[in-house]
Amino acid sequence: MKIAFATQDQQRVDAHFGWAKHLAVYEISPTGYGFVQDFGFGEDLAEDGNEDKLAPKLDAIKDCAIVYVAAIGGSAAARVVASLPEAIADCSLVLGTTARTREQHFRVMEVRAAGERIVADARLGPVAVLFGTERFGLSNEHLLTAHALLRIPANPAYESLNIAMAAQLIAYEIRMAQHQPGSAVPVREAPLATSDQMEQFYAHLSRVMEEIDFRDRTQNGTHLMGRIRRMFNRAELDGNEVNILRGILTSVQKKRRRAGDEH
Repeated sequence: MKIAFATQDQQRVDAHFGWAKHLAVYEISPTGYGFVQDFGFGEDLAEDGNEDKLAPKLDAIKDCAIVYVAAIGGSAAARVVASLPEAIADCSLVLGTTARTREQHFRVMEVRAAGERIVADARLGPVAVLFGTERFGLSNEHLLTAHALLRIPANPAYESLNIAMAAQLIAYEIRMAQHQPGSAVPVREAPLATSDQMEQFYAHLSRVMEEIDFRDRTQNGTHLMGRIRRMFNRAELDGNEVNILRGILTSVQKKRRRAGDEH
């Protein structure tokens, strides 16, 4: 996995993404890390509304999974990743960060256990950790993409950490998990279904539910699909299991079409 650091002095993460003179790229793996390349930017870096100047930097980090910056503008952040579904499309395990001790309907993992789980699943495929804004956290829509929520135990009087601190603590636990002799996390035979595969399954399920008139009977009619998503996220399906379920859904659709033709 490649990571990049925005820096002015090539020693610290001290640069705004758009104004950074250097982007230092490193490769990290379970066995260590190594320097890959320093991308230098000598042109005028002052903010002037010309977003075309971001293009060389975005190209430099196109293969990077993580980018560390002192700050980043909204337009640059939006161009690094256009949307959450795009960012996690090929990820299997997805964990969402939370400051709450309990979250209804979601499984909550402490950061140390989450670090072990991340290391175990990363051996089979990409893993994502989601961070919300410091003021509001992750939205309900974003939470529905997560298999579980990750919590960092902190002072009960102020449990919400800033994003930089939370990212450091999670990275530390991942690093520690990489070097411990054994793990309590069971070894999976197959990677989890990717986020994109799950989204296709949910879309397919939603179509079939509409075709058979299985609708949300709650008062506001918006809870059913969210509950279904949380249920299947907790089940942690692999790709083959998703294919089996989609095969069942396709059979239901074919059966209904044949029944319709007969009448």
